[in-house]
Amino acid sequence: MRRVAPAVLIALVVLFGTACSGSAEPPPVSALGPVAMTGDPRTADACALLDPQLFTGTIPPSPYPGVGDAVGSCRLIGQAEPYRPQSAEASFAHERSMTITSAEPPEPAGSATILRPLPTYDVCRRVVRLVDGTLVMFAGRTISEQARIGADGGPPPVADCQVAERALRFGLARLAGTGITHGPSHQPESVLERGDACAALGDPSARLGLTDPPRYVGFADRHCFVGTPAPGQPVAWLDFVAMDTLPPYPTPRDLRPEIRPGREGQVSSYPGQFGSACQVLVPWNITNYYVRPGPKQWEVVRVVVELPVDVLRACDLAVQLARESVPRLPAPPA
Repeated sequence: MRRVAPAVLIALVVLFGTACSGSAEPPPVSALGPVAMTGDPRTADACALLDPQLFTGTIPPSPYPGVGDAVGSCRLIGQAEPYRPQSAEASFAHERSMTITSAEPPEPAGSATILRPLPTYDVCRRVVRLVDGTLVMFAGRTISEQARIGADGGPPPVADCQVAERALRFGLARLAGTGITHGPSHQPESVLERGDACAALGDPSARLGLTDPPRYVGFADRHCFVGTPAPGQPVAWLDFVAMDTLPPYPTPRDLRPEIRPGREGQVSSYPGQFGSACQVLVPWNITNYYVRPGPKQWEVVRVVVELPVDVLRACDLAVQLARESVPRLPAPPA
């Protein structure tokens, strides 16, 4: 369950068969056989689903893990149109820990189903739901804030959804051909790829005032959600995210809560999906992509608590849960 950024909702426009600025035509929607996740989900290769034919232009496409997305995701940078750098991203999730609402009627693709959620201010998504409940998620983003809002401060570019749609179509072709492939980590220095979110979170039921609440285990054990996902219900979750840069945090260092020796947390509140939300971000590790020298990213432990009314209590509880959880994770490098 990710924090939803403030959204400017736009009408969903999907241009089937429309190529991006000289790039290859995307294949028609492939009818998948019984494709499902097999083997260890922690070694599932999201990069294998991103086709370099997505983009042409002056920026050579180069895949690397997606910014601000789940650990284990992958991103391809390119240009759909001149002077507008964009990213196509691929990641995995599971329907047991994430609810996807499609803005269009779901489209069958053999044994799979395609969902097209309404785009938000900064991202457009396409989702393939496989027979076993695995969600293969494709996203299009405009990287530059200036390019995204345009000179007149307009809505996000339609090109975000074009990129997401092209990523979907090329990705479906790869799924139809090879299924979900596995391989060594693209970030061999990753610590949290091997983490178990539910083992770290433990049982927060008593702190939430709940008795035997439902627990949702996310893809590859990298996401754990406790509580009933409904407005007014107390919930808590822990997951692992990747960030190119840490968000600005004006609180002086000596006033930040220490989560474990040498590791402070960044605490922030916001209107949540189910109540007043508070999150604690704990920077955990800096990784390199497998190509050296390559881009560095932060791996971050995120703990979120949502309560019906009291955001201050939500923040106190989120800090407590973070302090209890992080010692149970693989230790970051000294």
